[in-house]
Amino acid sequence: RKKAAAEADAERQAAEGAKAKAMVPIEVDRARLEIDRDRVETVVKRELEAREKHGKVAQDFEVQKLRIEAEREVRIAIAEASATLFSKLEANLYGTPEDAQKILESMVRGQSVARTVGGFFEAADEATMGAVSGIAGSVQKLAGALAERVADQPEEVEVVASDDDVVEAAE
Repeated sequence: RKKAAAEADAERQAAEGAKAKAMVPIEVDRARLEIDRDRVETVVKRELEAREKHGKVAQDFEVQKLRIEAEREVRIAIAEASATLFSKLEANLYGTPEDAQKILESMVRGQSVARTVGGFFEAADEATMGAVSGIAGSVQKLAGALAERVADQPEEVEVVASDDDVVEAAE
């Protein structure tokens, strides 16, 4: 009997050993699966949530980037067109080299002011545009009243500002 019990015990232990050997790859796969599940929970899920949360910001960024790129190309084309125009331009200017320099500077300042004003109007919201419209209406009325006064008394009008002063004030 002892021999049979010992043999049965040995067979049972051998079966448990074989089962344990067979379970090793399964346990390894189970551990890998748990690691992957943990990675999905901690990394991938957070990354997807962040993408969803910040997707609008990223989209706006990409749109602005494309606008800037398009504006850059437009400005390059304008610069090339201006260069072509001025290289073929023939003009007789009467005056000093300083006068020619003033004309060129005024033109550049005018373009700069136009870009600044264009950028302002592009970025302005409705409330700002309403305020600007109101101010423009007031300035128009003031200019009309001033023009009427000047038309009535031309000999009393004195020039107090030149075009250069107006351009400098606009900057």
